[in-house]
Amino acid sequence: MSRKYYVWKDPACGGVNIEWVELTGKEFYAMIILPENKNRRFVRIGNEICHDADVIVLEATEAEYIAWRKEQDAHRYLHKYDKGLSNPVSLDGDVKDGDSGSLHEVVADEQVNVEREALHHLARKQLEMALQALDDEDAALLSEVYLKGKTYADVARSLGVNR
Repeated sequence: MSRKYYVWKDPACGGVNIEWVELTGKEFYAMIILPENKNRRFVRIGNEICHDADVIVLEATEAEYIAWRKEQDAHRYLHKYDKGLSNPVSLDGDVKDGDSGSLHEVVADEQVNVEREALHHLARKQLEMALQALDDEDAALLSEVYLKGKTYADVARSLGVNR
């Protein structure tokens, strides 16, 4: 793996009509420590898949540097927290090469009925709205039975009345 350093021939060009100059590593590091170059920005372009590939350092505008830095910080953050985790897998991918079907079918939970759950949730919300229209005593009684799941006998016993 080698490193290549490219800087603007004219630092005042601001990223417009750029003429590039290739520097050696020694020349590059000598250049960036000079006080007049403290505001110059550089981005590193590497190949994280093939670590033997060249790494290229390019001079960039402030906006380009900020965008590159955000991406680098996000990558570093994700890498920090993915230790021990496997690579993500798309559920849209095929189960195996040559097989038809997707991982949606393999990992589907047959015990969950999304439609029934949604309807139950809507019915519960409507019941809560209806309970708000009742007086406090009636609302409390229906809430015990329908929202908290108590039996009529339990509610009657707690109120000290006949079922």
